[in-house]
Amino acid sequence: MLALDMYNFDKKINRKTNSLKYDDLESVFGSKDIDALWVADMDIATPIFIRDAILKRSKHKIYGYEKTKDKLYSSIQKWQHEQYNWKIKTKDILVVNGIRASLSAGVKAYSNIGDEVITFTPVWTPFFDSVTRNDRKLVKVKLQKNTNSYDIDFKAFTKAITKNTKILLLCSPHNPTGRVWSKKELLKLGNICLKHNIKIISDEIYSDLSFKKFIPIASVSKDISNITLTLNSPNKAFNIAGLNVSYAIAQDRKMYEEFSKIANARYINNITIFSSLAVIASYSKEGKIWIEEIKQYLKNNIRYTEQYLKENIPSIKYKKTNASYLIWLDFTDSSLSHEEIQKVLIKKCKIGLSNGHGFDKETGNKHFRMNLAIPFKEVKSVLKRLFRYNAKIINI
Repeated sequence: MLALDMYNFDKKINRKTNSLKYDDLESVFGSKDIDALWVADMDIATPIFIRDAILKRSKHKIYGYEKTKDKLYSSIQKWQHEQYNWKIKTKDILVVNGIRASLSAGVKAYSNIGDEVITFTPVWTPFFDSVTRNDRKLVKVKLQKNTNSYDIDFKAFTKAITKNTKILLLCSPHNPTGRVWSKKELLKLGNICLKHNIKIISDEIYSDLSFKKFIPIASVSKDISNITLTLNSPNKAFNIAGLNVSYAIAQDRKMYEEFSKIANARYINNITIFSSLAVIASYSKEGKIWIEEIKQYLKNNIRYTEQYLKENIPSIKYKKTNASYLIWLDFTDSSLSHEEIQKVLIKKCKIGLSNGHGFDKETGNKHFRMNLAIPFKEVKSVLKRLFRYNAKIINI
């Protein structure tokens, strides 16, 4: 039986193994000599029970085609029920090879060329691409930037809806801000969509890394469930992004069949034998212990960073992060341009952050996303460098 505190998250692991996060540093930032705090995976070892499951299967001499295991579906059902009190059936689940592919397939399934798709900004770049690459019209609604959090501007959302609006792309929990939407907010959002006959596609990949209660939007009411396609994956929480596995849940039969038709046409409804085993291993008793431990470690990294910024570098602002290992940094107090700020971060601070412009040119201006899924001592080192060169960033 596994015991709490059995994982060593402080151990430094060499990532220069053809990893996008490290081996692409020079092409993206112009330097290899910086800390990679951009790509959203963890510099923390994938849990041993997942590695063991994959290694055991790898010893077989043939890696041929396999049927999807019944246990894969039952593990997803059990996880969603036990973690979020959400009951789903096997027939509601379609296993697919990635959230990006599923976003695009969902847009294709529930709208026609020229239709409008709404999303809240700033947000993860594929929310934009999945719309424009399918020849739909992207409609952006800015999140309200309040004192302690980013909030949904329901008036702006309602105003943006037209007769051509077919889909809301929802990021829940929200990337990059780390916002966890409340049941009240989800109900209000869902009811607006019901009123205007809008489908919801909800990306919930960071749900397992929520520091406060997470609620799947499809679980808040039967009616909202009937207009929702939920996308999820253990990729982020268990650090298996390279296995490219995810699943879609649609409890309304028509929505399921419409999505399945596009998924089949695009051949995205197949995963590898190792991906299947990784999901089953993740959604297990061992996985529950891992989740509690990794969340506490990541939360400590996040809270330490927030407190350090508040006490030592108040010119770098932030909103409290309640999910993921990401923090959305606000440099709008700086007199430098966005590009000049990035140059100081790279050349002086020696850190590579996700460029805020990728999350929306307007709401991401002078903002950068920092990945804190790193050993704690590295968090302290990064913050010390930000402190040392803060005057150059602010340009005083």
